[in-house]
Amino acid sequence: MTANSEPWLNVKAHGTLPLALASWPGRSRPIIAILGVTMQHVIVQLRARAASKTFITGPRANVAGSAASQFNSHHTIKSHAEIEIELAIPTLLGLGSTSIMLLAVARALAQLNGLPTNDISALGQAIDLQLPGAELEMAGFQVGGLLLVEINGEHGSYPNIMRRHELRHDDLNSWAIPMLQALPESNTPPDLERNNYRNLVEAGAHLNLESGYLFDKYLWPAVVSDDYPGFTHALSMLQTLTLRALQDAGTPTVLSEFEQSVLSNLREAGASATAQSLFGLTLFGFTQGNKNTAKAKRSLMAHVGHEAGSTIATLTNNSGASLTTI
Repeated sequence: MTANSEPWLNVKAHGTLPLALASWPGRSRPIIAILGVTMQHVIVQLRARAASKTFITGPRANVAGSAASQFNSHHTIKSHAEIEIELAIPTLLGLGSTSIMLLAVARALAQLNGLPTNDISALGQAIDLQLPGAELEMAGFQVGGLLLVEINGEHGSYPNIMRRHELRHDDLNSWAIPMLQALPESNTPPDLERNNYRNLVEAGAHLNLESGYLFDKYLWPAVVSDDYPGFTHALSMLQTLTLRALQDAGTPTVLSEFEQSVLSNLREAGASATAQSLFGLTLFGFTQGNKNTAKAKRSLMAHVGHEAGSTIATLTNNSGASLTTI
């Protein structure tokens, strides 16, 4: 058997965390958008190289395999690649696991086949990642940062990024997100994330237009002026309006006793704007400064132990996905 001497390339992409909805009056309908953040330490990382046959290993290899097949079919080519998935985002967490994996594979295969790698629309079409449904993930993959992305527009193949800001601070002032990536229960629906997305879109019709005013008047000015207390206070209010819209739409968010205890623990440790991912199982809050973040993470780990899931803290990724040659 001849050893493969083709060079490796590395793709690193980042998960996205949906935070809240906001709504504004429009000409014929309200404009509904989702606020979310791209996370530095929630990662899909893979390496790939040209090969004589397709061989994919690592976590969520089945998703990567589907992406490779769809990519070849879309471009009517018969290329092969060896793909090693080093890191994947677990499914059902509401952090963009599947969409980010699909896009990472598409970017790797595009590079190997001499196709454009930075056109998010072309990448999405090649793997049948359609809008509506993956607006936040595509935007985070493309540019990173704190994002406001429309979810009920006249969908083309590009996400409509309404606002974007890079969260950059020194360690003493960093805005971080301690979180529990909770393990699913045996009765957790396998289509939880898709159902939650659909519920959010439908809840948009019930969202108070005060949310848009709150975003424009308080939340975004706090973001651009590095006003952490102002940001988390306004975000908490937006989260409340989002949950109320879900309730009014008949799809309320119901937290278990354990999930409520996790959020209480985060608040007692100093975290603000605590909530569950709008798409899945992750429980999180915001902290400012590395010492406060470490305190909240320690408290959360002591509370849940090692059997409830992974406890991490993450900063914001401000650049989107990267592609490098090894």
